[in-house]
Amino acid sequence: MVQVNIGFEIELVLDDLGRPEFSLDEIYEPMDIASEEYCQAVAEILSKETGHHWKTSSAPWGGDEQPRDPTGFYVIPEYDLDPIDFVDGQIAGVEIITPPLPLEVADELRQQIMSAVDLHVLDMEFDPQSNFKSGWHINIDIDGCMPDPVRWAAMVDEYAIIAGTGREGRRDCGAAARSVYLTAIDAALSGDRLEINQEYLSNLMQDRAKLGKCFAANFSRGTYLELRHLGAECFLRGDSLEVLLEPILSVDFTSDAAFDLAMKRLQGRADILAQHAVLNKDRIEITEVCDRRKYSDNERYICVDGAVSASTWKEIKTLRSFTDGTPTTYGERDITIVPGTNMRETLSIHEVEGGSPVARIFLLAYEAYLHQQYAAHRAPDFQAPELVSLGEEIAQAMMAEGVSPTKGSGAEADMPRMET
Repeated sequence: MVQVNIGFEIELVLDDLGRPEFSLDEIYEPMDIASEEYCQAVAEILSKETGHHWKTSSAPWGGDEQPRDPTGFYVIPEYDLDPIDFVDGQIAGVEIITPPLPLEVADELRQQIMSAVDLHVLDMEFDPQSNFKSGWHINIDIDGCMPDPVRWAAMVDEYAIIAGTGREGRRDCGAAARSVYLTAIDAALSGDRLEINQEYLSNLMQDRAKLGKCFAANFSRGTYLELRHLGAECFLRGDSLEVLLEPILSVDFTSDAAFDLAMKRLQGRADILAQHAVLNKDRIEITEVCDRRKYSDNERYICVDGAVSASTWKEIKTLRSFTDGTPTTYGERDITIVPGTNMRETLSIHEVEGGSPVARIFLLAYEAYLHQQYAAHRAPDFQAPELVSLGEEIAQAMMAEGVSPTKGSGAEADMPRMET
């Protein structure tokens, strides 16, 4: 039996807490930074509901920086939540921080926090987008240590964690396997083959750890692993921690047999994905479309089989507002705009992950397929981007070679599981 400890940092936007001094009649506008008095009021609510003593930190309001008690419970301002995104009635953004706790205790505390703040999280009813932007960072250790980064990269299917959460495709939510797949595709496009071994994965994960918050699994924390796959919606309305983290908790990181099997699976997926990209690269076009409605340079769009599937620029939202999916004249070209696409952030050529545009497109197609497969139980209405049809071709190619495109099937079902 292993001991799994969970601590979390949850960002939430709350209302006036039922306190006249925080009402808009009194403060006139939402807070850019939650005041010390506001954080203390949230701490009082949490202390009453949970039985733990919640504290605030003086540092955000100009006090001397003091190291937080690693066993303490804290409420502090959250600087990344901008009032411009608040809905009517929201007053301030806070971050709620817990120490590491046994899995069952952490989930019980989560339920207590949910009960304490439920009346004050307005946007779940009126506009889910606000707290969808808020993060839920989970700090996890197994027997007092973070999982081995190399075994994590090979054995944990991070796509199964994030699918259906609304955070698919975010730059800071990338899976470890993304860098492997991108490198494999680019190697194949250059006539080479990426050999995935422990040395390669070790170097990759060391490089990723230096980048800190650029990926979903942050290995720069030392004794614990920080996960950024989930958001506030999952915290407030999601499944239990055991269910949400099943793709991690089900992995026996000590099993050499499971690791060897996972390495073969990763190599097989990378090889087939790379081969498919080489055989089908001519179906991809990166084109420029002149937008006469703006005084900007031409914008770059991705075309798959002649249809624009996504943009590398944020103006895709403007482009979509002028079409219902039928062929249309835009600028100087007749093009078909695929409606419902939300891939602008993932198609940006992020310097942290690299990868050629063609490599990213094929990887995104495979990821779209994975998101659609995994999201069915969590978000029945989830619609993967239109690149999913290309992703289905990749998945079929994997299955034809006896390689499972998703977790939990074939030989993977017989992998040893961790007992918690």
